[in-house]
Amino acid sequence: MDKTGQTTLFQLPTGYNRLKAHLYETYKIGHADICSCGEAVETVERAIKHRQNYRLVRQAVRSSPTDLQTKLWGNIEELEKSNIFIHQTVVTI
Repeated sequence: MDKTGQTTLFQLPTGYNRLKAHLYETYKIGHADICSCGEAVETVERAIKHRQNYRLVRQAVRSSPTDLQTKLWGNIEELEKSNIFIHQTVVTI
């Protein structure tokens, strides 16, 4: 895995990222912590597990539902899948 992928996967579980929930709650950057779809707070779990507009990419990367813990702390194969998903959806981490 390259350095960008490693950095991305480090930032997700630590909460130190550029998702709106972190930026707004920590630094009051932006107008709100709501994700761009307007449905809920933009958290790590929402970005990689629940956002409906990423459903097709999520299904293409993983053939079966996977829990959040496996996506963030799983073996190297699972982490590679998480990295592919992040880069294909262009989620800003």
